[in-house]
Amino acid sequence: MDNTGGPHNGRLYVTWTKFEPTKQAIDLAYSDDNGRTFSDPIEISGSSSTLCPTSFGGYGHSGVCDVDQFSYPTVTPNGALAVVFENFQAAPRPPTVGVSCW
Repeated sequence: MDNTGGPHNGRLYVTWTKFEPTKQAIDLAYSDDNGRTFSDPIEISGSSSTLCPTSFGGYGHSGVCDVDQFSYPTVTPNGALAVVFENFQAAPRPPTVGVSCW
């Protein structure tokens, strides 16, 4: 929740992994009315040929960060939203961590 006193003060953010047959992407929605209604979901996983160079286990697309899980939205002190998540497309190395800022 944004409690910075900025333009989105009180906004509630929720993120989740959307599991589809060929990808696992991170979606985001927000509420400005204490969770009674939410915005339409926005896919926020992004793309990076460095962080997400390959597909993995039949999922995802090379260069697109779309084999993701374990997202954590955080509002920074200046009111920006940062979402940290794990990406599994750099195997066999340990998962990389992606960050989306909105």
